[in-house]
Amino acid sequence: MCYAQQDVELKIRNLLVAAYHEIRGNGHDQVRRASDIQTLPAIESDLKIRCQQCDQFFEFTMAEQTFYQIMGYMGTPHRCTGCRSNGILY
Repeated sequence: MCYAQQDVELKIRNLLVAAYHEIRGNGHDQVRRASDIQTLPAIESDLKIRCQQCDQFFEFTMAEQTFYQIMGYMGTPHRCTGCRSNGILY
C-alpha cells in the first residue's frame, strides 16, 4: 500500500471517529472540535485469525478493525462470521 493511500485511509478513519462522536454527543447537543477527538492508531493490514469453534482461518479486515475501534470494542473476534451467524456456542 502506498503512503498516499495510507494517508487517505487515516483521514477517512478520523472523519468516521469524529462523526461517530458527534452523533453520540455527550448529552448537551454540542459539536466537538476535531482537535478534541482522540485519533486512533493506524491499522497496518488485514489479520488472519483461527476460529475457535470450527478451526478455520478467517480474515479480520481493516474495515472491521476500524469499526471495532470506533465502537470501543477491545481485542479481536474469536469466531468466524459463519459460526457467529449460526449462533452456535461452544
